[in-house]
Amino acid sequence: MINPEDVQRYAGIIMTMIEEDQDTGQVPRGVCSWDELDDSVDAEDYYRLARMPHATSDAAGLRNAVSEEVGRRLARAPRSARSSPPSPSIELPARRARCGARAARACRVTAVSPVPG
Repeated sequence: MINPEDVQRYAGIIMTMIEEDQDTGQVPRGVCSWDELDDSVDAEDYYRLARMPHATSDAAGLRNAVSEEVGRRLARAPRSARSSPPSPSIELPARRARCGARAARACRVTAVSPVPG
């Protein structure tokens, strides 16, 4: 069974990471769905960085529920944020280099192991 509190918590963590990626230009501000997000970056990275469960029978259902909630939140983003021109993308290795610290802030974790490159 999917816990609605888990969905909200993971969606909040992922939205924080998306907003940071928008600030750096990795993700265009006009993204308004999970599918559009996946066109800009490997959206699966957000699941991993949020430390969502995987390899369990409920993990797929939780991921689907979280991606739907993130999609709803992206669609509700203020129009001005969606209509801003996208900034140039940064290279994926640079994004990975800063993911550990970002995930720690989003999850309020004190230590995060490096993301394998």
